[in-house]
Amino acid sequence: MDTGYPFAAFSHEQVRAATSGGFLAVERDNFAGVAERLLSVNRTVFDDMATRMSKGELIRPESDEEKLCFRVIEDLDVLSGKIEGSSVSKKYMRNEIWSLVVAKGAPSWYITLSP
Repeated sequence: MDTGYPFAAFSHEQVRAATSGGFLAVERDNFAGVAERLLSVNRTVFDDMATRMSKGELIRPESDEEKLCFRVIEDLDVLSGKIEGSSVSKKYMRNEIWSLVVAKGAPSWYITLSP
């Protein structure tokens, strides 16, 4: 078996999920609004925010342009949350796990030792 096969298969699965997610996003009622926000975002403000975020700075949107940039990021998160293995899907899974812990309690592990 080729050693690169698992990587290629996983990459193919991610591309397929992204494509399917893209088609599903087009069919949503709010697609026109998402497309309008994506086309109207100020590229300079977006680049500046990305640079500041990459340096670890906590950004709170103050201007309308910054709020629009955050809204675009939220829209992209919704789309990439459906792609298995993406950072957003992992974030959603972590949130699900913590919700289950809150609702059902912490998991318990039992070990039985027999003589």
